[in-house]
This record gives sequence, C-alpha cells and structure tokens, in this order.
Amino acid sequence: MKKFLIYIIVPILLSSCMKELGSYDYKEVNEIKIDSVKTIYNALQYATLNIVPQISQTRENNESNLSFLWLCTVNTEVDTLSKERNLNKEIIYAPGTYSCTYYVIDNNTGIFSLAKFQMNLQSSLGEGLLVLSNKDGNAKLSYIHGNGTIIQYPDYLGKSGVGVNYHPKSSYSPDYVSVMCNDANGGVILDPASLTKRFDFSNFFYIPPKTINPQSYARSQDYYKSLPNYGSIYNSTLYSEYICNDNKIHMRYAHGAGLKMDAAMVPSDDKGYFASPHILGSNYGPTCMIFDEKNSRFLETKNTNSIKLSPITIRTTTIRKPFDPDNLGANMKMIFSDFGPSLSGNAKIYMIFDSLGQKQFLEAIHYYGNFTPAKRFKLDFPITSKTKFGVSYVTPCFYYSDNNKIHNFDVEVRSSLLRYSLPENEEITCMKSEYYSPKNDKNQYYFDHLRLYVGTKGPAVNGNVGSVYILRINADNTLTLISSYKNIAAEIVSFAWKK
Repeated sequence: MKKFLIYIIVPILLSSCMKELGSYDYKEVNEIKIDSVKTIYNALQYATLNIVPQISQTRENNESNLSFLWLCTVNTEVDTLSKERNLNKEIIYAPGTYSCTYYVIDNNTGIFSLAKFQMNLQSSLGEGLLVLSNKDGNAKLSYIHGNGTIIQYPDYLGKSGVGVNYHPKSSYSPDYVSVMCNDANGGVILDPASLTKRFDFSNFFYIPPKTINPQSYARSQDYYKSLPNYGSIYNSTLYSEYICNDNKIHMRYAHGAGLKMDAAMVPSDDKGYFASPHILGSNYGPTCMIFDEKNSRFLETKNTNSIKLSPITIRTTTIRKPFDPDNLGANMKMIFSDFGPSLSGNAKIYMIFDSLGQKQFLEAIHYYGNFTPAKRFKLDFPITSKTKFGVSYVTPCFYYSDNNKIHNFDVEVRSSLLRYSLPENEEITCMKSEYYSPKNDKNQYYFDHLRLYVGTKGPAVNGNVGSVYILRINADNTLTLISSYKNIAAEIVSFAWKK
C-alpha cells in the first residue's frame, strides 16, 4: 500500500513545480446544440417513429459539416436506427422499453453532441388474420390487422412455408404463433403480441424428431367451432394440442405443465401407423382423431396421460355401415377433413378421400367419444391437387374451389351450386373456414362470425401475386364479401386468426 501511495504522490508533487514555458493560441470550438428531442417517446411496433431535431452551431451557418447517428440498445447490443438527420423509421423491435441516443458529429473536429431518450414500444397488432405465402422458395408472413392495416413480417422464417397457426394461452404457458416450414429447423415460433421470434420450431419438442417435417396442427377445441352454443369455447384457454410431423402425431398437454411437444405417439398394437396430416381435435378427453393410411383405419388418443393411439371408439350396437372405421379398404388417402355443422353435441365430421383417382365423401358423427359412421359415396365433380376445401357450419355442405370459383356441395341431396366468383385472372390457392370470435364483440352472435378466408394467385403487382378475400358464410350457404386485400402476399398457402 505504501509503495502505491509513493508512486501516485511523487508525480503530482513534481508536476506542481513545473513552470509553463510555452505560448499557445486558443480557438473557439464549434459548439453543437440539440433541441426538441424529448426524453420519452411512446411508439407503436411496426409503425413509423418520426423525430425532427432542432440543431444549432456556434461557428457554422449550415449543416454540411455534420454527420448524424441514431442508436438503440437492444438486448445489451447497440443497433443503428438511422444515419440521417431526422429519424423516420419503422420500428420492428419487440414491445418494451429501449434506451436510445442521437449523436450529431462535427466532421472537421470530431466534436459531438448527443441527446438521450427512452422509447416505450407498444404492440400495435391486436387481433387479425395471419397470411402465410411462399416467394422464391421462402416463407413470407403478412398480417391483416382488424382495422385493415397490412403489416409485413420483415425477418427470415424458413424455406417452403407449410402452415401458420395460432396457439391460444393455456393455464401454464403463453400463446404462440407457429410458422411451419419444410426445412431443417421446421420454421419458427413467434410471440403473437409482437411477431418477433421466440425460438426455432424444432425446439418446440422435448426430444426433437430425427426428421423435422411439420405438416399440420390441431387443438382439442376444434370440435367447438362448429357448435353455436359453444363457439366461444373454441378460442378459450388451451387444453391440449397436436402436431403432425413426418406423419407421426405429437401431443402437448398445455393445461398441465407441458411447455413442449412430447415424443411421437405410438399405436396400442404392433401394426404401426402413418398419419394423414389432417388431425381432428375432439372435446372428449380431450382427444384427437387421425386416419392411419398404412392400415386404412381411424385412430384416436384416449386421454392426455398416454402417448398411445388406439382404434377409434365405436358403440358395440352401431352397425359398421356405410363403412368400417377399422378397415376402409386399400389405397385410401385422406385429402380433407373438418367438423361440419353440429347440434346438441353431435359433431359431424366431413372427410374426402382419394382411392386410386376416385374421390369419396365420408361422414361420421362424433358424440362424446363415440364415433358413428354415417355416409359414404362417390363424388362426381372434378377434384384435382389444386382443389381447396372449406365447410359450412350452418347446413350440411362443404365448399370447394374450381379455378376462380367457389361452389358448395350439399351432402344430403348430393348436388353443387356456384356460390361466388372471383376475378377471372386469379386462381384460388388456399381456403379456410373459421369461427373467429372477436374479443371486442360483447354481443357475440355465432352466425355473425363465420368466415371463409380465400387466397388467390393472380398477376403480380409490386412483386406480389397473392390476394386475400374474406367472405361471410350466410345461413343459406351463400357467401358475402366482407373485405378484400389485393396483392399483399406471394402465393398463399395458409391462414390463421390471431387473438
């Protein structure tokens, strides 16, 4: 300690004895003053923050000698907002509080002045429609806010988008948005309040599958979207959810402590299975139902305590006609399924199969864990790989696309009607029926909230070929255009309504 004091004190004493021998010329420096930059700014995510500072100098009459820099600290790292005099920037950070600094630098002397401010960033998303499209092999995400504002997700998502899904909150986990992609990471999981990345889709599993190939998503509440008395339950707290990855089913018990997907489910016998990527989430158990293409049979989960898939439950008194759920016959591939109109807890399941080019319609009734075969017949209208489907939750029919036209097929009288025509130079690439249950509607009437989302591909405008049409499903199966958004995306492949 003594040595340390000596080394410090001696130079100080010596310096105090030195005389000033030189003569110096002093110049007045160019002082920079920044005004009108507030200490706090409240901004909206995906909106433009505009700040116009007032700058004065003591020795210069213009600003040609100045350079500018706007910096923001994000997760301990410093990010450059702008190098322009004025800030006019779309802010895409996650909602939160950020420390920012504005520098004005004199290029002749290196002297600078700065102004610090706090940016409180709030989410501007709210409820709206997520639109997934593919452009040049890359997934693109667009968001149609409930007020009609269009937001484009700016970051890389992955290759070849497959589907976009909204995962509601559960008792023990937050809500998510998943973007499924056909690449090594499988896409991403996003924060729905900000559409910022939380983690790669491959990390949504406790044990990542050897092959990441996400195909579809369902949740146990799917059953409720077709029941007028229970429509609001469809968007309630999440209980359990399911993902089909590489034709295997994974479950997350979200009502418990499950934050990620469990290992792939296994059959209760030794036959194995190959899941069609059309999962039906049931209210009973809760469970899910799938079609096993390998053994041409239906399987279901019995409860959330097991990863077993068992043959579908059917009452012993039920005649296994017009089809046997344990054996549909050879070469049956499911190409569409969804819950149709339902009353008093009887959920109708509409399914379309391909059997060596021949298309068949099957209907089953699902009532509190019991599966009853109801219909099976051939479909005589053209169905190709480009045909898209939706269902009516009002009457016994489903919708199907034909180029730019939408027809409905009545499964009782077995006939089709043209219901809506879109522009001749556009082709339908995606359709989805939805009960969207807005939060801000306190006088919810089930039949006012039935929608058919339609995506089309047409001539490019500003590089975008995809347009969105939102149609209301009326009680008589007619369709009424609510709104359209032209050329806001690439080729559209999936929709999801986000809370």
